[in-house]
Amino acid sequence: MTRRKYRRSTRLSAALFTSLLTIAWMFVAALPASAQVITVSLVPAEETNAVGTDHTVTATVMEDAAALEGAVVLFDVSAEGTATPDTGSVTTDAAGEAEFTFTNSAEVTNTITACVDEDESDVCEEGEATDSALKTWVVPVATTIELAPAEETNPVDSTHTVTATVKDQLEPPQPFAGAAVHFDVSGDPTPDPDSGDAVTDAAGDADFAFTNDTEGTNTITACIDENENEACDEGELFDT
Repeated sequence: MTRRKYRRSTRLSAALFTSLLTIAWMFVAALPASAQVITVSLVPAEETNAVGTDHTVTATVMEDAAALEGAVVLFDVSAEGTATPDTGSVTTDAAGEAEFTFTNSAEVTNTITACVDEDESDVCEEGEATDSALKTWVVPVATTIELAPAEETNPVDSTHTVTATVKDQLEPPQPFAGAAVHFDVSGDPTPDPDSGDAVTDAAGDADFAFTNDTEGTNTITACIDENENEACDEGELFDT
């Protein structure tokens, strides 16, 4: 009987396995680490405000879904109107946030761009994380008037005061200052005075007070007196 030994063959196989394992390890070690992803988001994405007021946007910078502190965010406002300031750089806080405030005295729409200015070149360059938002500036217009209280009972000869509140067309509506309001009292005799005029204050309010020495019911009408003729004309906004 012939016997064969395979020791040498076994040693060769072990050496080959070790060599392959070394090559595989070298290959894995040479793979690049996964790139860190930096993003920026700008809010509010779109908003409308009165000309001459301040508008603030907030940029939030994230790195791999975690807030990135210390990132330099460059804000740039498009050239429409008189945006002031029209650019600025702000460093993110611990929450990854950076704020920028500007104003405009013209009825225009601005585009605000925010980027993570990685090389601090004061320019938003290709490859840098970027987001944008829109800001529309409008001249406020008196759009609504509301009279309060809507109903009330008082003793004769006492003073009754009503307040007209005027607001603009923005969302949410804002108090409208400087609107001419005309008040008119009708119904049972002797309201004193039976009409009056006032201008809304910073809160959009205008007050009117009157009395009556006779039992009865009066209706008070308040209107936005657009032509300031001390009367409520057809087409003018009113409430009772």
